[in-house]
Amino acid sequence: MEICRRTTGFTLVELMVGVAMLSILAGIALPEFRQMTVNVKTKSAAREVYDLLQHGRILAVREGGAVWIQFGDPGSDNTSFSDVVLGLDLNNDGKLTEIDADGKALDEIRERFSFEAPVKAKRSLADGRGVFFNPQGTLTGSAAGVEVTNTLTRRAYALSVSAVGTIDMRGKTVPGEGV
Repeated sequence: MEICRRTTGFTLVELMVGVAMLSILAGIALPEFRQMTVNVKTKSAAREVYDLLQHGRILAVREGGAVWIQFGDPGSDNTSFSDVVLGLDLNNDGKLTEIDADGKALDEIRERFSFEAPVKAKRSLADGRGVFFNPQGTLTGSAAGVEVTNTLTRRAYALSVSAVGTIDMRGKTVPGEGV
């Protein structure tokens, strides 16, 4: 009487071929995955600025007062910035100032946001400092713009605010070798 044994499983050659195929696929996919995660950070930062602009406009109408969204240091002539501040202009001076020389609160800061590397932002604003929404939800002054860029992938998002307060965000690729 003969006993027939069936062997189940994979041979060593089959396992090695499977591991080789997975290694090749991982080698192709990993750089793309890294770039995708960096681009997600860029879009997230641009979306945060977009949301702050929308919130500022809504807040101006709801509160019936002026709202200032400041990009970076107001005393700086540099167009690049890493901080965004949204606040109510309580003293109606057209500036976002937290305290005066005597330590008295002038304006109420509602939100702050900071960019993290490799994301950078650059303003292309007429007054060079920020956006000022009046109680009607329109801009006081001319149209404004901000560009949020990833220095590694050159992926960027351009945000613009029209004089009537409409906010737009568009993706683009920045030409050249980094920003």
